[in-house]
Amino acid sequence: MPFSRLFIWVEGRDDSRFFESCIKPLLKDKYDKVLVREYCQQPKDQIKKFISAPSERGHHIVFADIDGQLCVTAKKNQITRTRFGRVGTENVFVVVQEIESWYLAGLDAEGFAQLGLREIQSTDTLKKEQFDDLMDNSSFDSRVVFMQEILKLFSVEVAKEKNASFRYFANKLLPEAQSAESQND
Repeated sequence: MPFSRLFIWVEGRDDSRFFESCIKPLLKDKYDKVLVREYCQQPKDQIKKFISAPSERGHHIVFADIDGQLCVTAKKNQITRTRFGRVGTENVFVVVQEIESWYLAGLDAEGFAQLGLREIQSTDTLKKEQFDDLMDNSSFDSRVVFMQEILKLFSVEVAKEKNASFRYFANKLLPEAQSAESQND
């Protein structure tokens, strides 16, 4: 099998933490190397050069919050038009609403109880502010620690039940990985 790399482009630090912890390990058998890269602080032309460079060949996928766009298609078009034209809309995944909704989607009833939170059945409409309110009402004094504790309890299968945009991503990119997760339980 030829050397294959997957570049996962994410907006920022919280996204990076999520993908490094929950997604990258599930893809280690599918790719020789999985690299998570943050793009929000990078100049657009630098990203375009990077993706075009022969030394950076591999499969590139991009994740972006919907950020007020009317629909997923509009967001995908905006991302490819402004930053990732060579990637193509088929490799852009839109997080609805924001990455915080994916964090909480992976918690089952027991996980919510362990963290001292009320259970949320669906995170499809959850926004950063609601996530922050939950954290403020918890025993955690740091957003990073709160997120790390959530990730320790994260389940792909539960997240697929609680968030439609995560389910779309997982069904498209993680079909082999999800069965591996259930074997590890």
